[in-house]
Amino acid sequence: MAGATFKVEFDTSQLEKFIGSLSKFNPAELLDNIGELVEIQTQDRFESETDPDGKKWVKWSSKYQKSGNGINILRNTQRLFSSINYQVKGNKVEVGSNVEYSAVHNYGYKEKNIPKRTFLGMGEQNKKDVNKLVKLYIEDLSNE
Repeated sequence: MAGATFKVEFDTSQLEKFIGSLSKFNPAELLDNIGELVEIQTQDRFESETDPDGKKWVKWSSKYQKSGNGINILRNTQRLFSSINYQVKGNKVEVGSNVEYSAVHNYGYKEKNIPKRTFLGMGEQNKKDVNKLVKLYIEDLSNE
């Protein structure tokens, strides 16, 4: 090149290392990690008795509480709590419960006067936690 020039040098070794680490990327492993995290987050809601956004669940009615059945909201038998699980299906993760009454409690049932106590879903903090997990996964890949 004639005239005035300058040279641009770029150390590509880090980029090459990162690109090489992408060959080790295992989507199923990442989705499994995400599923495990979201399952735990969902179960934690039974402890805190809150929805995905941190809003407290409706308390038991006084009538139900007096019956002696209302010890812990949605945890009297632990069946619903224990049923929370995740499944990796292709490129997605599903978290839920196979207990027949799970939808009644998660979405509510007006006709039976059962209030909504949402335990399934992703709040803002849950999304941040998943994003952090993905970032750590990518960092781990590039450090190998």
